[in-house]
Amino acid sequence: MIDWFMNLTVANQIAIIVAAIAAGGGIIVAIINGIFNVFPKKKDDKTSKYLINQTAYDNGTQIGVQINNKKEDE
Repeated sequence: MIDWFMNLTVANQIAIIVAAIAAGGGIIVAIINGIFNVFPKKKDDKTSKYLINQTAYDNGTQIGVQINNKKEDE
């Protein structure tokens, strides 16, 4: 195997080394990603508490803000 690699051109040797490094990096990233996916993520509710509406009539603009008082269990 080493003789086969040594008989390749320098360009092919570099290409094989780069491909091996990329494959190894991909495997490491997959392992780390799998480890982090084992642990449950903290649920973060991104729902806004405010609803903002803007309406324009001719030269006047109305902006309304509504507070969302919905309970989480509804």
